[in-house]
Amino acid sequence: MTGAAGERRAACLLTALALLALLVSLSPPAAGATLAMVAGVAGLCWLWRSPRHQLPLRGVLKSLLMVAVFVLVTVGVFSGIEAAVVAAARVVGLLAVAAVVGAAVSAGEMMAVIRAVLGPWRRLGVDPERVALVLSLTITTVPVLLRRARTIREVQRMRGLRPGLRFVLPLLVVALRHADTMADSLSARGL
Repeated sequence: MTGAAGERRAACLLTALALLALLVSLSPPAAGATLAMVAGVAGLCWLWRSPRHQLPLRGVLKSLLMVAVFVLVTVGVFSGIEAAVVAAARVVGLLAVAAVVGAAVSAGEMMAVIRAVLGPWRRLGVDPERVALVLSLTITTVPVLLRRARTIREVQRMRGLRPGLRFVLPLLVVALRHADTMADSLSARGL
């Protein structure tokens, strides 16, 4: 979808994502976790049923499971199991919704909507183009990292390695390389 229709769809999805993130952040922990998970599951169901979905649902679910395990372990060590479950539900739910938005909206549509929304803030010193670029890169990076996580998992499985914490280090290296590549690309463009 291109043009005005694509930008309207992008505006609706980005508004929904922003409102969901705000509600999850401001609500009590258990309610926020529940809300995030329900929205994430609903988004993944839409992605699965959509004829033009760009992400394989099974790979997305496996990647989200790995994120959940990572959050459960790290938060659980420092804050206890109850806080870890709530944090994992919030993070996984919001990542699922962000993956759906990233798969359903092109970066150009996303940037156009964000620029339009932030235009009035220019008087206060906000640069809508930079903010749009940062936000669209953030949201579109989620599906990229999910695909890379799936690749790492497949390679480890082919080598006979069982999934576990050995997954985290290669994913971290890939994520940092991706961030470095994006930073070089932005520097080359003078941003």
